[in-house]
Amino acid sequence: MAHNKLTSPAMMIGGLFLVLMSILFKEQDYTFWAFLFSGVLSMTLAYINPPWLTKFFIAYAIHLLPFLLVNGVLTGAFTPAPVVWYDNTENLGLRIITIPIEDIIYALLLLLMNISLFELFRGNFKQTIKTVSS
Repeated sequence: MAHNKLTSPAMMIGGLFLVLMSILFKEQDYTFWAFLFSGVLSMTLAYINPPWLTKFFIAYAIHLLPFLLVNGVLTGAFTPAPVVWYDNTENLGLRIITIPIEDIIYALLLLLMNISLFELFRGNFKQTIKTVSS
């Protein structure tokens, strides 16, 4: 699984889409920053193409169920009043139940950044970078 034939191109396209969306919605701070950083990190990792990328997306998909449940509680999906309020002038206003779509992108950024740094410090980038540059 050293080179991801589908994951890397899909991630490059997704990253480019996120960067373009951040430019398009630069007036909404949460959208702009979450999409911009997620897009740049996605395109960088798509270029490097680390061997763990496909496994990450499987884990990310699994994480969405508890993420949506907990975030739903915080944003008022199961409670009379939300614990966390979002200013809709700072995001797209698109929600999954009560959860802003930006939260899902932000979660991608946080998990992808942490796993990337962990794998970098573990030494799992050296081999891949040499492969890409040769």
